[in-house]
Amino acid sequence: VVLNTIGTMSTEFPCKKGVPRQPGLVPSCKGSLTISNSVFTNPHHSLDGLNAFSHMWIIYYFDRNEVKHVHAKVSPPRLNGAKTGVFATRSPHRPCPIGLSLVQIDHIEGSTVYFSGVDMVDGTPVLDIKPYIPQYDDPTGSVEVFDGGSLSACDSVSLFAFPVCSPGCREAPDGQESDLEEVAAPHPTPLSQGVRVAGWVRPKSNQLRVNLSAEAERSLALMEKMDVWPIIEGVLREDPRSVYLKQRYINQFYTFLISDLHVSCKFNDNEKSVSVYKVGDASRMCDCEQQEWRCQKHCNSIN
Repeated sequence: VVLNTIGTMSTEFPCKKGVPRQPGLVPSCKGSLTISNSVFTNPHHSLDGLNAFSHMWIIYYFDRNEVKHVHAKVSPPRLNGAKTGVFATRSPHRPCPIGLSLVQIDHIEGSTVYFSGVDMVDGTPVLDIKPYIPQYDDPTGSVEVFDGGSLSACDSVSLFAFPVCSPGCREAPDGQESDLEEVAAPHPTPLSQGVRVAGWVRPKSNQLRVNLSAEAERSLALMEKMDVWPIIEGVLREDPRSVYLKQRYINQFYTFLISDLHVSCKFNDNEKSVSVYKVGDASRMCDCEQQEWRCQKHCNSIN
């Protein structure tokens, strides 16, 4: 099987560390995809009509996977170290490392789609995009979780992290725009009967409290980067650390790159909080001609 990419992702995340684990967890994370000229003579023609939809699926390749050997069982973050079958998870470490993300379309310019809810590394190869159509893609607006018993209606779990427009809002199936009123109200179908999701997929009830130090705030202001703060806050609120790091290094220092910034913070697991104490220019060079945040000379001041 040989697949051709249609383009590469442009996001604020130059490396895997700090990337949201699922699409929509940090709605302020923006991204874009430009359809390659090698795919179509007029790539912008391929996006004609996509602006009639509010959301789209992105199918992409996990090209940053470092471990080549895949395991039949993996440990998703929500299971806190427990294992389950890889095909019961959305882990990137799978026999065919293909990812699937639902994002919200912001606008389209020429051959480029701009969207929100990014959970991908900058430069990720994209295999395909498809419009999100509720009548086909969402068997039911909410799902019951059967994990030894059913939950009450108030405990139902939304399928997606960000709100999805009703079927009558910019999401008509191809060629059926005139039938909006008829399809606006979802009707039960065989596929929507008894939909269930594993209990460990339930949304987190406790997000972390994120604090910004005065020094870090001054740095963001001086660099005119305060607009990046909501993204930093959103990433840290969901706790980007792996289960291994959380269990091995309690109250650890943590650094990651976002856009052209290097962010340093410290987690307080007892208080369920994280404090950003330093934000610096990731491109700043030190005397030894490498990026300052990589240099051992400066590690004490950065970490």
